[in-house]
Amino acid sequence: MSFAGQDHAAAISDLIAIEGKTIEINGRKIKAHIIEGNTTQEASEFGLNNRDQELTAIIVNRGGDLYQIEDRAIYKGIRRKVTEIDPSGDHVLALTLEND
Repeated sequence: MSFAGQDHAAAISDLIAIEGKTIEINGRKIKAHIIEGNTTQEASEFGLNNRDQELTAIIVNRGGDLYQIEDRAIYKGIRRKVTEIDPSGDHVLALTLEND
């Protein structure tokens, strides 16, 4: 890993330490920097409110854990699934989560 990669991972670790939130992915609780996206709302034929929200969870993956599309996650008691994985450096991942 380059020094720039180490600095990037350290900066993200600091950000997570300051304002990180706990998220559960595949039964493992980890701290991540959460960016909440737009919430859309549609009415269903049964009169229920269906709210879809997209989140981005930025994590430091030093342990070499493997995350895959369709992995299950829970954030604020709402079940979600991983829809996109964007490696943003040697050990930094940005996971896009949508309602399950």
